[in-house]
Amino acid sequence: MSQKSSVAIPSRAGRSPVGKTPITVVKFAENARRKPRKRQAGRPTLEEASELRETVLHAALRVFMKRGYEAASIEGIAREAKVAKITLYRQFGDKESLFFEVTRYAQAGVKRNLELVVDSAGPPQHVLREMILRLHQGHTHPDYLAVLRLVVAESQRFPGIAAAMLHDSDFVLEPVIRYLGERQKEGLITLDSPREAALQLSCLALGGTRYLMVKPRDDPRSQAHWADALTTLFTRAWQLDGAQAKAAKPARKRNGSANGSRIGP
Repeated sequence: MSQKSSVAIPSRAGRSPVGKTPITVVKFAENARRKPRKRQAGRPTLEEASELRETVLHAALRVFMKRGYEAASIEGIAREAKVAKITLYRQFGDKESLFFEVTRYAQAGVKRNLELVVDSAGPPQHVLREMILRLHQGHTHPDYLAVLRLVVAESQRFPGIAAAMLHDSDFVLEPVIRYLGERQKEGLITLDSPREAALQLSCLALGGTRYLMVKPRDDPRSQAHWADALTTLFTRAWQLDGAQAKAAKPARKRNGSANGSRIGP
């Protein structure tokens, strides 16, 4: 596997309308090769500490992807990140903890993209479609799949890592769970549990486990077709159209009263 790796994370340009939410790609290899800025002696600033942490995580991901979990070492990751070995031990403790942070970092990118979509304005069907598309793109990204394959491969020997990544599904899906819960309270969507609904949405958006074995569809047309089909499915399953129609009737009545329109004398 190539040493160059990238992960999709949201643009910092701010919010944008649904359907136009930007996604930029940050090259892990390019960030790791970036020369650390020379700082003054003493305690590092928050910005410097954050930059150092990202550099280590980028390097760790590359080493894990290239050598596998067992063959990877703290020493090798420190060399790749061009930092002292003691720095890794101070920040992460051991290799297992560092690998856990790499898995969470990969999932955090998916969550940030979902937050951009959920926070944007638009009809629920459009937001639903964008959530499906971002879930599909994030969970089928080569780096995310590489981390997932490593977790599966090491799940027997280190069940704690696999359990932690599974537990973190709520962390990743928190924006979706929150959005579905809010629409449920507004009467715009019919479902029993926002959390269960988010898990169902995520599983179908991913496309099952086949992408662990075959290359995911990466052309925009195929991804759009997948998102459209699932949007139709969940719109019907959650009675999104019917709920919106019900909510629109009182609004029309209120608007009519406000305009002074009435029937009869």
